Amino acid sequence: MQIKQTIGQFTAARSATSIKLFATVFFVLLANYLFFQSPIGSTIGLFCILLLAAIWYFQPLKHGVSRRRLAAIGALLAAASMIEAAHWMQFAVFTVLTTILALLPKLPRTIEAPKLLMAVLGYFLKFWLRIGTDLSRISKIKAHAPTKFSGARVLGTIFLPIITCAIFAYLFYLANPIISDFLNKLDLTRVFEFFSIQRLLFSAFVMLGTWALIRPHINNKIPIVKASVISSDKPFYDFLFNQNAVLLSLALLNCIFAFQNTLDVYFLWSGAELPKGVSHAQYAHRGAYPLILTALLAAAFVLFALKNKENNTRNAQIHTLIYIWICQNIFLVASSILRTIEYIKVYSLTEMRIAAIIWMGLVAIGLGLIIVKILLRKSKAWLVNANSFSLAAVILVSCFVNFGSIISWANVQNCRQLGGNGNELDITYLASLGPSSLPALIWAKAHAHDNEVFANALGQTITILDAELRLNVGDWRSITFRQYRLSNEVGHLSQ
Repeated sequence: MQIKQTIGQFTAARSATSIKLFATVFFVLLANYLFFQSPIGSTIGLFCILLLAAIWYFQPLKHGVSRRRLAAIGALLAAASMIEAAHWMQFAVFTVLTTILALLPKLPRTIEAPKLLMAVLGYFLKFWLRIGTDLSRISKIKAHAPTKFSGARVLGTIFLPIITCAIFAYLFYLANPIISDFLNKLDLTRVFEFFSIQRLLFSAFVMLGTWALIRPHINNKIPIVKASVISSDKPFYDFLFNQNAVLLSLALLNCIFAFQNTLDVYFLWSGAELPKGVSHAQYAHRGAYPLILTALLAAAFVLFALKNKENNTRNAQIHTLIYIWICQNIFLVASSILRTIEYIKVYSLTEMRIAAIIWMGLVAIGLGLIIVKILLRKSKAWLVNANSFSLAAVILVSCFVNFGSIISWANVQNCRQLGGNGNELDITYLASLGPSSLPALIWAKAHAHDNEVFANALGQTITILDAELRLNVGDWRSITFRQYRLSNEVGHLSQ
């Protein structure tokens, strides 16, 4: 009996509006202390973990526990990655995943990934209205026990006066010299600094965002955009994607792809000498991105062809040709990745080229998932959700990778000034990567004894980046775990 009462009290606490209001105020005060006019560091990750815990605590005990856990684990990884290194991408991933976590109990159990993302996008557009709606509802609730303390009633009473008084007091302070002189004599400048317009806007944004996450609300009717795909029951589709046409198309396409892949095997993978006037860099650069577009169009063709039930279930020859063609496309993507790597060897590594390689890998995964879909007779929704999961997993893993360090070391060790086979080192670009490139630049300076101009340019960049690193690690609120390790590594290399 006692256990049931405890569970009942715990469940009631989840839904108590007053507790959610106090939690929102707590996060607003904490955000002001940690982030307002302060550099962002690992504290953003700790703040996000606390917020995630609050969202999970206030979640109603409804269906979809496995999906909630998956979203919570992803959000936790994104928050942990911000302890490692704070970046807008990790915060964006955390925001999307926590919003999904908050909305899942309000959505159908079998919702597809695109519809889920549409619901999240719609919630982003109107989340700022949520607290206003709730405060309006709270103000209309009649007091059944006038002497009973209610945090919701107290906050609903003082919220608007505090905000409006603070705003107008500050405006009058700026506009009226008599008031400003009087208040300056009282030395209340710190008070008005605290209630500045910037701080009020910052606090309002944190308050609205936090409240929308711990007390979410969404319309039961989710807007669904119908894809403008030609249905299989239309004459034109039946005419265009009939069995014979699809069978012949796949046969010819396999031949064309086989020819392209054979050329790649001979010139790219085996390292054979290219025709005169064509360098490996040109061969790599001209083919990388068009081939990825080719693979995407191939995937679209397969999906369109399989919309015809006869092609999807009755024709084994079509399935066999599709398997061969998708495998050829996967090999084509692998060749595109190798082309990009060869191009990087001649020129240099950049963030965009790393992103291109990751994107190519995702395309290859998507093509492989099409084979799984056909073999296991999975639905189109399964394919979309599986690709969405792959994308989310890659983004979360990328949050923990220091791409700036990888790029700087690769370019430094391959640069022409230090005896490498690549181009001259672009010091300006490495400087734009921030302090992450410091260890590679320090190493390059130590090995640039015979090139005084190069060593001086490196020294100037190292001085600037080292000052930036010291500024970041000077405040415990702005330092991240990656910056801490980087500071120790730089100190060791500088000795």
